[in-house]
Amino acid sequence: MPDVTLIGLHGFTQTGSHWHEIMAAAHDRLVARGISAVWRCPDLPGHGAAAEQSCSLDDAVEALRDLVTPGIPTVWAGYSMGGRHLLHVVAREPALVDAMVLISTTAGIDDAEARAERCRLDEQRAQEVEALGVHEFLSRWTSMDMFSTMAATPNDMAERQRNTVTGLAASLRDAGTGAQQPLWSHLAGVDIDTIVLSGDLDTKFTAIAERLSGTLPQAEHRRVANCGHALLAEAPRDIADALVDITCRRLGYPTT
Repeated sequence: MPDVTLIGLHGFTQTGSHWHEIMAAAHDRLVARGISAVWRCPDLPGHGAAAEQSCSLDDAVEALRDLVTPGIPTVWAGYSMGGRHLLHVVAREPALVDAMVLISTTAGIDDAEARAERCRLDEQRAQEVEALGVHEFLSRWTSMDMFSTMAATPNDMAERQRNTVTGLAASLRDAGTGAQQPLWSHLAGVDIDTIVLSGDLDTKFTAIAERLSGTLPQAEHRRVANCGHALLAEAPRDIADALVDITCRRLGYPTT
């Protein structure tokens, strides 16, 4: 049996394949240290092979539970939407998570009025997907200011093109930030070793990362220099570093 399972959860419009290079690098570095590892990167509901699966963040916990092998430590990593899925796993079934890396993500919007406004925006974007189709919507989505420091590669866009109109629209409605109930009140009691990553050019999510690291009892915040929101594309090495470091800490191995 392996010593550890690594799980990567992708962002909106991505697929599990966006994690493969990072997970392979972390896996190889762990094996070089004598740690056997397996990694799993599912397509989240509404995306890729799970395009026809529609469910809320809470309901998605049921499917994510199947990624865990009982008796083997599990280190999770979640980027943006994937991080929000991960925090719902932590809120509902913290025993499934032995350590985690949160990347450019949030525990939700506290203010009810602001949350309702985000729901309206998510619905507007869902209607845009339905009106424009996947190709044009992706062109607009990846042109947003928050992705201005990301260079979208042909492989990246090809993976995103695997998505469907119905899947992306359902994801926005069922699992968008507006649909997420804020989880901040749960986090102070979450005793899980955590690394929180944010790009230092992404001021909004760096502020959220500081709040996350100040709320979670065992959290460390790492700011990634000269990077924005899209850290899976912009800083794969930093993410692999965080996965290796936190896995070694969890298993009692030196981190250097």
